[in-house]
Amino acid sequence: MKPKLKVAIPIIFLAVNFLFVILSFKSSPFSNVLNEHDSTMFMYFGKAMNNGMTPYVDMFDHKGIVLFWIQQIGVSIGFGNFSTGIWIIEILFYLVTLVFLYKTCMAITENKIASSFSIMLLTGAMVIPFSGGNYSEEFALSFIAVAGYLFTKILVHEKQSKLSLVLIGITGALTFFIRSNMVALWLVFCIYFIFESFREKNFKLLFERAL
Repeated sequence: MKPKLKVAIPIIFLAVNFLFVILSFKSSPFSNVLNEHDSTMFMYFGKAMNNGMTPYVDMFDHKGIVLFWIQQIGVSIGFGNFSTGIWIIEILFYLVTLVFLYKTCMAITENKIASSFSIMLLTGAMVIPFSGGNYSEEFALSFIAVAGYLFTKILVHEKQSKLSLVLIGITGALTFFIRSNMVALWLVFCIYFIFESFREKNFKLLFERAL
């Protein structure tokens, strides 16, 4: 295959996924469909916080504070249109998700076309659970994708640095404070690291990872 095609094909596959997903969000200025109940409630929280109200005191929902900070920023940059500001935030978050899903596939396959094609095949599977966008799962997915890539590098390539461990911890905390029941990735890998350290009797490594 020609070098130009090797570069162009992955870009096309990823672009197709990216455009389909971000244009499926109801907060898009190109959408004529109203946001769902939870989405509009989250935007209300962002607007209320910008007007001096305190979450969990003046208004309540069981989601984490990081989700409401995201909404607060989105509402602030909406240029008078709250929905557009949220869409901008969604684009940035999904871009992070897409980049790290691709990097994870590359860490496993080391094949750009196969990695990008597999992600393009997931387009419909991503659009459906997003349900029009601006849901807690959507924002948590970005941090899950980052952590998933870092965990993969540790397992597949045995590449571990203090920075990667710190980032794994930070992304886990951010996910917890968006939606606490979405930290299964960290639980599974932490249990694996514990068993691995006991099997190899490498308690120094376990302590380093835990710290």
